This record gives sequence, C-alpha cells and structure tokens, in this order.
Amino acid sequence: MPLLATMPILNKIKNDAKSGEAAILNYLMGKIGQTDNVVFDKFKVMAAPKSSYVIMGDKFEADVFLSSTTKETKGLSIAVNGGGLPVTEGVAKYTAVANGLGVKKYTATVSVKNAVTGKVESYTGNFEYEVGLRSATVTAKKMNVFYIGVDNPVAVSAAGISSNALKVSASGAGISLSKTGNTEYVARVTQQGDATISLSGPGLQATNFPFRAKRIPDPRPKLGKEEGGSLGNGTFKAQDGLIADLVGFDFDARCNIEGFNLVRVAKRADPQQSANVGGRFSGEARRLVDMATPGDRYYFENIRARCPGDQAGRKLGEMVFTIK
Repeated sequence: MPLLATMPILNKIKNDAKSGEAAILNYLMGKIGQTDNVVFDKFKVMAAPKSSYVIMGDKFEADVFLSSTTKETKGLSIAVNGGGLPVTEGVAKYTAVANGLGVKKYTATVSVKNAVTGKVESYTGNFEYEVGLRSATVTAKKMNVFYIGVDNPVAVSAAGISSNALKVSASGAGISLSKTGNTEYVARVTQQGDATISLSGPGLQATNFPFRAKRIPDPRPKLGKEEGGSLGNGTFKAQDGLIADLVGFDFDARCNIEGFNLVRVAKRADPQQSANVGGRFSGEARRLVDMATPGDRYYFENIRARCPGDQAGRKLGEMVFTIK
C-alpha cells in the first residue's frame, strides 16, 4: 500500500493497544472496589508501647507506625481471647474489668478476606497490661509491732514493681511469713525482740522495714463483766467462773484462766478457801460460791492465765467482791 495509506492503519493498531490497556485496568479497578472485598481507606498514626508501666529513670519504648482501617466492615472480623467484638469502621473496642492485681495478658486476632485469592487470612498479636492500686500509706513508726502467738496481717507493695516480681523475706524474732493474697501476708513470731521484713525487685535494692516482736499484753480477769466491787447475791451465784479479757486488743486471740485461789469471808466466821484449777468453778470453789449471802466477801487471789505464745502462765493479780 502507498506510504500515506499505511500510516492510519498503524495509528489504529496503537490506539487499539491503549484501549485494551484501559479496559484491563478498569476491570481490575472494578474488582478492587467490589463490596465483598476490604478496601482500607482510613489511616491513623498508632503507637504500641513496649510496656504500659514505666518506672522513673527507665526508658520508655514504643513502636510508632501508620495503621489503616476501612469504613466497610464486611469481610473483616476482630476477636480478643477468642471472643468476637463488634467492629465499627474497621475498629473494635476491647474492655475488661480490672478485678485482680498484677500483669494481665490478652490475644487479639484480626481476620480479613484476601481480595486476590478470596481466602480469609488471620493475623494474631499478644499484648499485656498491668493492674495496680491507687494507694496512700501513713505509718506510725513506734507502732510497728508483731505479737507472739497470733496472726499479724501485713500488706506489702512497692510502687513501680509488679507484685509478681516483688521479693519478700523476713528475719529475726523467729519470724515466718505466709502469703495470703497478691499483696497480703501473715507474719508469725515466736520470741520477743527485733524482726525485719525486706523487699527487693527489679530496679529496687533490698529495703528493710523494722518491727518489734512483743508478747500479747496482760488480759484483765473478770467475773462475768465485773472486775470487783459490790455484786448482787443472785448475780454472783449465776456466774460459771473467771475469764481473761484482752481489753482493747484487736487481734484474734484468746487467753485462758489456768487457776486461782478463792477465799470466802462470811460474817462472824472463819475464812474458807479453795484452790481452783481452770477458769470454771468446780468442786469446793463451786460450793463456796453457792454459799454466798449478803455481807460476804470473796477474794480471788493468785489468778493465773496463759495467752497464745506463752511458755508459762502469767499472774493477773486479784479481785474482791462484796455480796449485797
């Protein structure tokens, strides 16, 4: 063909090639935009810290990256610890009640449909956070006392250190510690003297806290609710014996009467006496109590009691009652 006739034919072939390219691109673009695939059309800067708890002086580390989400949630699902979450514009909110102290871990899984293969692919990440307490402490230094023979509750914590990483030890006065909770311990001592509780952990050098170990204070002997004085004849006879009352002592402890001497002095009569074993009236002591008449005097002498931790009974003095 003449040269001038071939030029239009060649231009038509070039235009057909360009038209074919445009048709293919439009077809692929249409596939990407279909609603059964996920199109990420929202972007946000995110930061993932290495730890959600930082101690003063330590380094804070975080991964900063561009995160993409989508307004369309079809083909996208998010779950935490196996439980599905509602997704709004490509974002799911996970909430949990902080009902226990310490480090809490959770696993997040995002499933999305691959636009090319049509298969659902899942991506998993492990995360953690730490639960602590808002706290304020006031300590009276002269009241740091442990009592022998009873459970002494102790709360232990150190700001900036997980309860799982905190190391607790004790020494002196025959002390032993038993853990009853995340931050709660019970201390027991067996002898008087000085005791020490030591705390240490990551970033915390051993810190000592001194305590004094003492025996339980002396209880007060009582007949019912009375410690002496005038008492009605019927009320006096109705009593079963003596008790040792730890007045104002807040610990769960009980002292027991080991024995006492009872002396009855009646008008115009010689004194009568009896040695009673234990706190409850028995034998001759019970008989003397039942003989009470107005004007009699009763002396409770050499009252002895034993409290938790005591190696031997302790003397509590005496009581005097006048029968009316």
